[in-house]
Amino acid sequence: MYRRPIFLFWGLFLAVFMLGCVAGGGGRIDSYKPKSTAESEITKCLMDYQEAWNREDLAGCLSHFHENAQLQTSGAGTMASKKDYSNFLEWRWGYEQRIQFSSPDITINGDQAVVKIQSNWTAREFTGHSEDEYDMVRVGDRWLIMKYTF
Repeated sequence: MYRRPIFLFWGLFLAVFMLGCVAGGGGRIDSYKPKSTAESEITKCLMDYQEAWNREDLAGCLSHFHENAQLQTSGAGTMASKKDYSNFLEWRWGYEQRIQFSSPDITINGDQAVVKIQSNWTAREFTGHSEDEYDMVRVGDRWLIMKYTF
């Protein structure tokens, strides 16, 4: 007698929860409302990087990294320099991978910042997401990526 309403309640609860997990993530980076000028500049850097990635613009992607940047190139945590990162990008583009950043979580400390962000990606044969972290540094009037890990 009471089993059906309880089953319907929990089924509806689970369906709404799962929809929130799939559709959640705090929105896209382009709808993020920066809290300061620095956040606005950091967000712009990441949006420009995302756009260059999706256009497969190697020079455009690399222009957003500091000369001494350390960049993760494997799930095992293998790190590469900016010079070696081009091989990683071209490998990913071989799968026609495109990315879309979610709204970032930005922590700024002077001329340094840590940005935690979810990358939602699609490729020819798969989709997914990763929780990424970008350590950024201000150089002159620009913010650049100093370290990238996923």
